[in-house]
Amino acid sequence: MSRTGSLFVLLLLLLCTLLYIYQFDSARYLLKLSHKDKTLAKLSVSDVLSSLSSDNSFVATSSEVELDSFDNSLGDIAINTTKVEGPVQVIVLARMRTGSTLCGEIFNQNPELFFIFEPLHSFKVLQMSEDDSLEEESTDLLKKLYKCKFPRMFIQTLARWSIGKGKSRKILPICQETDGCAKATPSQFQRVCTKSGHVVTKTIRANVKMLKPLIKFHGINLKILHLMRDPRGTASSRRSYYTPKKRGGPEGVGKRSLHELGLLSTSQDSKKNTIPKLCAWMKETLKDALNKPTWLQDQYRLVRYEDLAEDPIRLSQHIYDFIGLELPPGGLKVDTQ
Repeated sequence: MSRTGSLFVLLLLLLCTLLYIYQFDSARYLLKLSHKDKTLAKLSVSDVLSSLSSDNSFVATSSEVELDSFDNSLGDIAINTTKVEGPVQVIVLARMRTGSTLCGEIFNQNPELFFIFEPLHSFKVLQMSEDDSLEEESTDLLKKLYKCKFPRMFIQTLARWSIGKGKSRKILPICQETDGCAKATPSQFQRVCTKSGHVVTKTIRANVKMLKPLIKFHGINLKILHLMRDPRGTASSRRSYYTPKKRGGPEGVGKRSLHELGLLSTSQDSKKNTIPKLCAWMKETLKDALNKPTWLQDQYRLVRYEDLAEDPIRLSQHIYDFIGLELPPGGLKVDTQ
C-alpha cells in the first residue's frame, strides 16, 4: 500500500473513532434532558416519550409511588394537590386517535363540570380553514367559553353537528329542548355553564402556544392536560379510521397500508391527519413545555394514553388531584373499549 493510501486509511479510522465518541457522548448527554432544544431536535418522538416517562413529576403514570414523592428533575412544573375554591378551567390537548375522547369522559361524567367536546370544530363546520391563520380566533373562542360566554356562531355549529352536542351531558339537554340547538340562545348556555363554574374542553385542534394568552393575559386558571400516545398506536388507529368501510364484510378485510392511504405523506397540503404531521406536533408542543416558561408553571401535566388505558380509575384520581378538584361521589365508569 502506498504512503498516501496508508495515510488515508489512518485518517478514516481516526474519523470513525471521533464519530463514535461524539455519538456516545451525545447520547449520554441527551438522556439527561439538558439543553431541551437540542434534545428535541435529535431525539425521535418515541425516545422523547421514553425519556419523559422516567420522570414522574412531569408525566401522569399509574405507578404505586405516591405523587408527593415524585422526582422533580425536569424543573418546577409542579403537581397541584390543593383543592381549589373558585372556578378552575381544564383543557385536554391532544391529536386525532390518541385517546382524547376517553380522557374527555373523565370530565364529562362529572355532573359538576361543564364539558365541551371539540369546540374548535366549529370552524370546520362553518367550512373555514383550520390553518395557523385561525389561531387567534381559536384562542378568542376558548377565552369566551371559559368565561361562560357562548357566541351564536358556536351554538349554530352545534345545531349542525350531532356529535358535538351528543358528547356533552350538559349541552345535550339544552339542544333537546331547543330543536337540536337550532333555537337555543346564548343565555341558556350561560345559565347552565355559570351554575357549573368549572369548564372543561377537549380538542385535537390546538397547541400549547395558543393557550398562553388565556393564562398570562386573561387571568384564566387553566389546567392543561397534554395527552400523548405512542405514534405507532395512533397510526394503527388512523389506518382503521381512514380505510373505506365495506358493509357486510369481515372487519379488517381490504385494510390498506398507511402509504396507500396517504397517511405517510410529508406534504403540508395533505388534508388528512398524517403521521409526519402528528410527530411534528408532538415534537413542537413538547419543546414548548420543556422550555418551562413561567406562565406554564403549575398549569401543565403530561398524560400518556398507555397509562390511562391500563388503569383509568387510578389515573383519573391523579388527574383530579392535579386540577385540584374532587372526583364525583359516585366515581367514574370509564369504558376503555
